[in-house]
Amino acid sequence: MDIGEDAMAAHKRTFMDFLDQDIGKGIYMQAIRQMMDGKRYRLLIDISDLHDFNSDLTRRLLRNPGDYIQPFSEALTEVTRNIDPKYLKEGESILAGFEGAIGDSREVTPRGLLSSFIGSMVRVKGIVTKCSLVRPKVVKSVHFCPTTTQFTTREYRDITSSTGLPTGSVYPTRDENGNLLVTEYGLCKYKDHQMLSMQEVPEEAAPGQIPRTVDIIVEDDLVDACKPGDRVAIVGIYKALPGRNKGGVNGVFRTVLIANNVSLLNKEANKPTYTVEDLKNIKNIAAKDDAFELLGSSLAPSIYGHTWIKKAVILLMLGGVEKNLPNGTHLRGDINMMMVGDPSVAKSQLLRAILNIAPLAISTTGRGSSGVGLTAAVTSDQETGERRLEAGATVLADKGVVCIDEFDKMNDQDRVAIHEVMEQQTVTIAKAGIHASLNARCSVVAAANPIYGTYDRSITPTKNIGLPDSLLSRFDLLFIVLDQMDPDIDRQISEHVLRMHRYRSPNDGGDGRLRSGIEDDTDTGSSFYVKYNRTLHGKGKHKCDTLTIQFLKKYIHYAKSKIEPKLTDEASEQIATAYAELRNAGSNAMSGGGTLPITARTLETIIRLSTAHAKLKLRTEVTKDDVDSALKVLNFAIYHKELAEMEERELVREKELAKKQKADRAADTNNRASGGETADPMEVDEPPTAPQATHTLSPERIEAFGSVFGQHMRANHLDLISIADIETVVNAGAAVQYTRLEIVTLLERVSRAMVFLQTHSLTRNIKAPFTSSSSSASVHHSKPFSSATTTIRATTTKMENTESEGSNVNDNKRKIFVAGATGSTGKRIVEQLLDKGFAVKAGVRDVDKAKTTFSDNPFLQIVKADVTEGSSKLAEAIGNDAEAVICATGFRPSLDLFTPWKVDNFGTVNLVDACKKNNVNRFILISSILVNGAAMGQIFNPAYLFLNVFGLTLIAKLQAENYIRKSGINYTIIRPGGLKNDPPSGNLVMEPEDNLSTGSISRDLVAEVAVEALGHPESSYKVVEIVSRPEAPKRSFEDLFGSIKQR
Repeated sequence: MDIGEDAMAAHKRTFMDFLDQDIGKGIYMQAIRQMMDGKRYRLLIDISDLHDFNSDLTRRLLRNPGDYIQPFSEALTEVTRNIDPKYLKEGESILAGFEGAIGDSREVTPRGLLSSFIGSMVRVKGIVTKCSLVRPKVVKSVHFCPTTTQFTTREYRDITSSTGLPTGSVYPTRDENGNLLVTEYGLCKYKDHQMLSMQEVPEEAAPGQIPRTVDIIVEDDLVDACKPGDRVAIVGIYKALPGRNKGGVNGVFRTVLIANNVSLLNKEANKPTYTVEDLKNIKNIAAKDDAFELLGSSLAPSIYGHTWIKKAVILLMLGGVEKNLPNGTHLRGDINMMMVGDPSVAKSQLLRAILNIAPLAISTTGRGSSGVGLTAAVTSDQETGERRLEAGATVLADKGVVCIDEFDKMNDQDRVAIHEVMEQQTVTIAKAGIHASLNARCSVVAAANPIYGTYDRSITPTKNIGLPDSLLSRFDLLFIVLDQMDPDIDRQISEHVLRMHRYRSPNDGGDGRLRSGIEDDTDTGSSFYVKYNRTLHGKGKHKCDTLTIQFLKKYIHYAKSKIEPKLTDEASEQIATAYAELRNAGSNAMSGGGTLPITARTLETIIRLSTAHAKLKLRTEVTKDDVDSALKVLNFAIYHKELAEMEERELVREKELAKKQKADRAADTNNRASGGETADPMEVDEPPTAPQATHTLSPERIEAFGSVFGQHMRANHLDLISIADIETVVNAGAAVQYTRLEIVTLLERVSRAMVFLQTHSLTRNIKAPFTSSSSSASVHHSKPFSSATTTIRATTTKMENTESEGSNVNDNKRKIFVAGATGSTGKRIVEQLLDKGFAVKAGVRDVDKAKTTFSDNPFLQIVKADVTEGSSKLAEAIGNDAEAVICATGFRPSLDLFTPWKVDNFGTVNLVDACKKNNVNRFILISSILVNGAAMGQIFNPAYLFLNVFGLTLIAKLQAENYIRKSGINYTIIRPGGLKNDPPSGNLVMEPEDNLSTGSISRDLVAEVAVEALGHPESSYKVVEIVSRPEAPKRSFEDLFGSIKQR
């Protein structure tokens, strides 16, 4: 209620006495002078000082602030005018703001604002979610009457006014006599007005409930004092506003907080309190050699395994060091992480663990979030219709962590919204007339399922994830989490889960004991370790190997906020070396794809991880040990070691099973030889079984299998075939039937051999993939050979001198050397070259056969050339007059499993070396699709297996391609699909390398592509894959070759 003038004057005198307690030399007289120096118009009064001056006055002020704020403002205005009469203009005043402790009962959150606080002063803490535009609000209007030439003034008050009753807001248009009034806007008095919305801070919100929000009115100098995402403490008067009920009667009122002072809180507002014992324990833990492992195991101990991922989460919560350079560059210190894997591998539980431990964390889901919900939105105020900003999850989590579950379920448009957040760490809004940039300095932790629901080990990690590279490159770490089907691991997980289900904490009505009655073995040691419990931790666990959640929170908060390590010279050098090695490994085609591309962002990732580890150890400098620990985490993430370990365990189990079966057979054979078997009277003869897979595979059976299988695949132009169909085909005319186990064993052995070659780059001793237990089917090479420079010469092939046959060739025509000219594809290339007007030198192994193959042509010269006989003889055969070399060689199946390497690898290498000797700088190779099938995830493709059945043909071709690329020669590598002898059908389809895994093409069309490559410069330094398809559009060769980018 309004108070009288006498009471107002008495309050004013009291406040003037408070301000000038020391006769001009008090702290508030000095504060007023500083306020004047800063050109400000609000003085902050500490409630504690006022309480010391007059405690009764303070209680009355807090209970009924409307009666005292106006006298306080008048007292401040008078004191200010006494100091400097010219500081304030006519009508201006100094405002009083209050700060400090106003009592625990009056320091509340938006959830605690109840009806008992209406009309009193409170201090509310929360996070700003919405800010309206700043609008002027009229305080006094001035009107001029042209008839009477008189001025009329009118004052306006509303619920925010501290004196008088609210007035109407209608402008007068006529005076008492009915004369027209004109508003003089230049003489009117206004003040700034803004509406805010404050929400509970996420970490203090009640679980399972919608966060409470309160509307706040700020005026004058308090407008724009904060923005969405800021954590603030606002002192103000809690008031009730009449609702807009359109004439109806409603007893429910809308409440607002009239701000008196706005103070920004940093993210340390809710920091934990450290005792001396806590600081001592933190430093002792950091000094331990296994501090990293201890913190990792203490994170989410209810989750079994995932050791490296837990360590990465610890580093993520610690973060690097954020830098803002003088030139305006912002270098983020926050670490972003993503987990992709099978369902039921505790991805969501790890996110929950981060929410429980991180100082500030906000959780959301992919399906439950929109792009603006993650960043910021422009909304309309329900009361005024104005546009205002509303902060999203990343803005609210500034200086914290955002956990996004089911990241793969999010729409592509919504995912794009967080690109800026993850790198620039800001949210920029430019819509509806609002342009703003909000801070979003947070770490993003995402969990997603693979594109097919479960992880497909036959395709690359990038294809499993199914997210664009522009988004993946913004994640510092990407972990592949697999549901490993391993009996030992399954047993350990089941025991771990059962222990947790058997345990009952005292909070759940239990006493922490075993159901069988065994008591808890309590630990009397330090309180920051989890007490040992046999039910929860198992009998074999060591005591005191897990930190409590409370202590882990304190440790992470202390290391994150108090330590800012700097890079040393030796650490910088090691980081640069490690980055160069990662780049080099990533550029090697044989290394297999990692989870993330190695870019400059990877270099920053190493720096951030190393800095975080230095924080963990409470070091002020980043050392080489920190870099080593960071690289271990990074390597585990990039090269998906969990997948590699899983495959390695499967291979070990297969070997152990094979050894066991072999030992059982040997024991069975010994028993029979010694006559130790005795017939049981009740024993019944078992029916005869099919021959086992361990049946000795003679070279004849291997060759017969390959011949029948290959003929069937070629005749029917098959790319895919089932095991059952293979079994039917190879057993159709076989004297001894192939069992399914024998067939599968052959295919498995070739696949394992290919993996071995991929891993070791063919630099170690290699055993033929189809070796049986008998020595007759084994082929060994005692010397290692490399894929690029070593040549193997067949010892059974007699060296012969190069022979030349044929007519004199017209020197005016361009001469092309064709290797493998009598082959099915080579013969067509020769014929098309002659038709196009080229002179051809046909390199063949059998000159007599070639004479019967080709008709007489004056522009065809037949020369003896065996690609396995070395580059010198090939250089003599090519001669000095050839412009280009086309390699269309191919091997014939034989008992020598290394024939493909002699022809398709070393033979091609010899041809390239011969070209260099003769200065021939154009080389065209006919290769095959799927040569890089392992990197494409096609290692179990039947076509890939078939083409590698004998001697790893495709891998030999791939090694030859790599040699050509590094040679510097102008090359075109043509990779056709399945070759057919039929006339061309359909139109040509040309794709970049490693794109096609199926399809077929006529040999005539392959020959045409090879010949056309000679006349189109667009084909230079390119690898093309070709097939024919009826539905494909017809395109020119210039267009086809031009559409392929150079490697």
